[in-house]
Amino acid sequence: MPVAAITPRNFNLSFQKYYQKVAPIKFHQGIRIFVSIAGVGCCVATGANKAMVTTAAATSSNSNRSGGGGAYTGIKEIVRFEKEIKKSKFIAVAGPISDEQSAQSFLSQVREQRATHNCWAYKVGDQFRSNDDGEPSGTAGKPIHSAIESSGIDRVMVVVIRYFGGIKLGTGGLVRAYGGVASECLKNAPTCLVKSRVRMGVEVPFDLLGVLYHQLQSFHVEDIKQDYETGKDGITMFDIPFQKLGVVKLSAVLLLGLLGSVFDNMLNGTGRLFRFAFVAFPRQNPNFLIQADSTLIQNTCKNTKYYGLCVSSLKSVPTSINADTKGLAVIMVGIGTANATATSSYLSSQLISSSINDTNLKKVLKECADKYGYVGDALQASVQDLGSESYDYAYMHITAAADNPNACHNAFKRYPGLAYPPELARREEGLKHICDVALGIIDNFGL
Repeated sequence: MPVAAITPRNFNLSFQKYYQKVAPIKFHQGIRIFVSIAGVGCCVATGANKAMVTTAAATSSNSNRSGGGGAYTGIKEIVRFEKEIKKSKFIAVAGPISDEQSAQSFLSQVREQRATHNCWAYKVGDQFRSNDDGEPSGTAGKPIHSAIESSGIDRVMVVVIRYFGGIKLGTGGLVRAYGGVASECLKNAPTCLVKSRVRMGVEVPFDLLGVLYHQLQSFHVEDIKQDYETGKDGITMFDIPFQKLGVVKLSAVLLLGLLGSVFDNMLNGTGRLFRFAFVAFPRQNPNFLIQADSTLIQNTCKNTKYYGLCVSSLKSVPTSINADTKGLAVIMVGIGTANATATSSYLSSQLISSSINDTNLKKVLKECADKYGYVGDALQASVQDLGSESYDYAYMHITAAADNPNACHNAFKRYPGLAYPPELARREEGLKHICDVALGIIDNFGL
């Protein structure tokens, strides 16, 4: 299970903003995280159908209804299909829904009081219901549900309205009639791939906004709103894939916390307090976080090369109490990412220092700043590897991150008279130790 796992259970998706919940989480040293939720669905058309009303003579098209990775195929709008079978008029109406309540609302909207029967079925994820509305048991609701399952469409309800024409169809005839019109209706429905996304707002000092953007780039995060005046602290809003929420949230917390007050002693930064606003809690299941065993950190760190560093670093990050072993690995990688980001910033600041006039030194500092940028990229890649359980690749990326600073050290050796700065040596050693700890934690997975 992913760190700070959020499951789609009770996460009722619609195409618009839906529900909100706010819950503060206290961090030590004054840091507070404010959690709120506002969900959206990103609908991308997958079929060319545009007609809202079709008839039995209409030509249906085969749409690509496959989705995956936090996405599902839905229909874009209410669609109708009508057919006469042995003088009985069948009208199938399909529409998008998000939960049982919206299904009942849809049924009330489309049912016809004067009809002989209003039979229906709906599907929302793994949940489904059907109703025969007076037809012989199993001859209407179940065939409609089977048509929904065969279509590959989710979050959909189909109501089949029948006006009796005087000729009985028999059990088999009813099954074919209800299932057939439901299937034709869905075949002609304009479909879309719905990608579940959520909003995450971060209040962060203006001078760290660029660092935050760099950290979140690899997670397909989209900047949707900024509330900044030049040089002022403010809130920037991001639109992120739902399935990446846990990792993105943790990544931002680690980065901003490490650059602020939580890890001042390790990064030699200036103390700051930050507030974060994150999309996180499903409405009906706010207690989604994994509760780690109180001894998990100690037991995990026993298998690492630097036990003391492992325990103190993980305990310094409040989210560690909500993480499983994989989550602890992600946290440790985040600490390494913050180290690399801070070191790259340190080198960049040295480059613009008026006290440095040596051309060769500036050339080497620029090369080193780039190398530490690559370190951050490799570590971010390892976080994604951990999220997808590609542990061999995570191991490879972390190893590469630990080796990259060697090129910086060697760059100084190319120029006689250039001494490797003690501050840079300290940061390099710290990064390598952190990477060693992360690799040791991954070894706990039994690879």
